Amino acid sequence: MPKFQPKVSGQIKAIFGLGRKRKCTDDDLRDLAEDVTNGRIRSLSQLSFAEANAMIMRLGGDPFTTSFQPRRTLNYHRQQAGVKQIAQPIHLKKMNDLAAGRGIGEEGLKNLCTRMLGHSRPLTTDETNKIIEALKAMNARDAKKARSANPQSAIRNPQSAIEIGGGRLMDSTMIFIFFGFILVGFMVGYPLGAMMERRHNNRHFFDGSMTSTPAPVRAALRRQDSILNAEILEDKRHAG
Repeated sequence: MPKFQPKVSGQIKAIFGLGRKRKCTDDDLRDLAEDVTNGRIRSLSQLSFAEANAMIMRLGGDPFTTSFQPRRTLNYHRQQAGVKQIAQPIHLKKMNDLAAGRGIGEEGLKNLCTRMLGHSRPLTTDETNKIIEALKAMNARDAKKARSANPQSAIRNPQSAIEIGGGRLMDSTMIFIFFGFILVGFMVGYPLGAMMERRHNNRHFFDGSMTSTPAPVRAALRRQDSILNAEILEDKRHAG
């Protein structure tokens, strides 16, 4: 025996709302509850979840789904039971967008649906999915043909990266140019920098040597230079 699942408050609200639209009195709703439950109860508060759904459908509303049952599970159960779900607006929009992206107009889409489904528009979700998958397959075939017809255009794409074989491949020419600039800059810049550094160090050495020598030592060096110069001049006079 299946476990009893009580109704939810949203179902009761839906029953009263649908009843007001149909101008049903409280007694009318109690009679309907008695009819739906085969005489088991007349009080709406004692309805089960399935019985409340039955009342909602009798009043022209949509049944509730169980709060703990995922939508995928519910759809699976519907498929197993052979229940066909009508085409949803979101699926139809996706189908129309894919068709427009291929330049297929309304008449062309009708012809495609007629050829695949036997009628001009999909009526159920399954039929909509068939058309969507067919349009996706057409796009994939066109992209594959374009790559096969002109493989160099895919490699020389000016974009920074392109999709080839399911992966992302950077343009090889740009890679070579980039690393070539780095190598040339290193080969030219490093020797130039080293030469400038040596010149700076040499200038610093000579300037520093002159400024850091004590004054008495500099005076002694000058006197010694003067004596040497005098001796050189004396030698020249004697030689002359």
